[in-house]
Amino acid sequence: MAHARLAPRIALGLSLTGAACVIDGLSADLEGPRVVQSSLAAPRTIEHPVAAPLIVEFSEPLDPASLTPSSVVVAAWEEVGSCELTPSCAEGSCERGRCQVDPLRESDLRAIDRGDFAAQIGLRWSLTDGAAGPGTRLEITPEVAYAPRWRHSLVLGAHLRDRSGAPLLDDAGARGRFRRDFVTTAAGASGPEAALEVPTIGELVPRNLATVTTTFVRPVSDALDGATLELIGDDGSAAALVEPAPCPGWVPGFCLVWRVDRRLAAGVVYRVGGGSLVDRRGRSARPPHELQWFVAGDEDDRDAPQLELVAIELRGRCVVAEGAAAEAMTLRLRVGAAEAVASGPPSEGTLAAGVALRRWPTSGSPLRVLLELEDRAGNRAAEERLIALPASEPPPLAIVEILANPAGPEPAQEFVELLDVREEGAARTVEGLRIVDAAWPEVAAAIAEGELPGAAIPAFTSEPGRRAVIVGDDFRRGDPSDPDPPPDAALVVLDRAIGSGGLGNSGEPLTIYDPQAGALVAAYGSPRKSHVQGRSVVNVDPGACDIAGAWRAHPLGASSPGWSP
Repeated sequence: MAHARLAPRIALGLSLTGAACVIDGLSADLEGPRVVQSSLAAPRTIEHPVAAPLIVEFSEPLDPASLTPSSVVVAAWEEVGSCELTPSCAEGSCERGRCQVDPLRESDLRAIDRGDFAAQIGLRWSLTDGAAGPGTRLEITPEVAYAPRWRHSLVLGAHLRDRSGAPLLDDAGARGRFRRDFVTTAAGASGPEAALEVPTIGELVPRNLATVTTTFVRPVSDALDGATLELIGDDGSAAALVEPAPCPGWVPGFCLVWRVDRRLAAGVVYRVGGGSLVDRRGRSARPPHELQWFVAGDEDDRDAPQLELVAIELRGRCVVAEGAAAEAMTLRLRVGAAEAVASGPPSEGTLAAGVALRRWPTSGSPLRVLLELEDRAGNRAAEERLIALPASEPPPLAIVEILANPAGPEPAQEFVELLDVREEGAARTVEGLRIVDAAWPEVAAAIAEGELPGAAIPAFTSEPGRRAVIVGDDFRRGDPSDPDPPPDAALVVLDRAIGSGGLGNSGEPLTIYDPQAGALVAAYGSPRKSHVQGRSVVNVDPGACDIAGAWRAHPLGASSPGWSP
């Protein structure tokens, strides 16, 4: 006789609505959360501000415990080449002139789904009320600004769950991750990002550091009352930068000097963060993408700074002060109402500042010059000097650009560009000058022996702010390899090549002088480095003085004869 196995009798009521299960009045949510809206569009969003929040809205509330640094990830793509000259890449995609590839492998994505991915970009997030109710709106912001003009990927892993434990659903409705790509705007597009100017990056400073100087790629607000930035220590401590003042000689809004509001902690590494400072559109300061830091030493500095002067003299129309510093300091050179500032650690060698005399003094008395020193702790020293002026006013010229290694024929396409440094005044004829590829002391010694080294510069007309381009006798307009001077540029053609058969590609000094007065007019003395083919060097000193640190490779990677780079 067969016996049937009898199960216990259980009262069961079952109702299925979507994936919600009700058992004897108890509800079980079996369907995971879906992304119903996002601030990022597929396949990618361009021009996303570098520190703007990413917004993702879900169909139901998330479990906050499922949100971890390993499951909410933003990854920066990897650069593998350049696409500045062509929009295509052999590998990856072209993003703002860079070939970039996806950094996330399948193993990385699975790690994000598990919630154990090692993220490189620090993020903060918050769950707030969204269209579907409380806890359905996720707002993600970076701890520091994203890399500017760079492609990134936002990935939310399947580790994310709702409050019932159901996992995230992908765009197809299956269990999986959510991913969107975005390309950032330029730096500063979300608010001021302070770049460290003084102290220099990596510098060791005293604990009683007095001031910090920061620069900005976009101008900040002129309303500075109460504005602050934060100094963030790697030990979790913080200090504030307060009482900002505009940097002397800078275009307003691009540089500020701040007072440090407290004594720093010994041995702590500090970086600049965000703060209440705003730009001219009212956006608050953000921690910059680039990591810039300095280190607080173990002691205070109470001693006055000292500078071993190498020179304080008149060179052409520039008053120049140069010296070797025993410690990091700021040098201010004041000539009347004009001033120049130089700052740096002692490891950089000579500290130099130059003030151009844009208006020539008419009194005939010696020029009064004030030299002020200030170390990082705010200790100060000052020295006043009198400098005798020459009997006659030198030509108002400075060398501001040199192309010693053209992409075209050499030495034919080489040039030296002069700038009339005057702010105002009448046009004047410049004549009787000579140019030679030698340093001024060597030239002065030759003049004393009755020699006139170099080539005669033909007479030309100069006006305040106008540029003149000196070229050799083989120079040809229209050569496709290098940019041409503008049609109306003052082109001054020598009867030979510039220098001794041309300018040396390895870098060499250059002097323009007045043989009648035996006086220096303009010079190029530093840096003496090899010149990249087709790329000129330009003088970035505001007064166009030939001082250490004034010369830079052309910012556009080419040359600009006859116009400002």
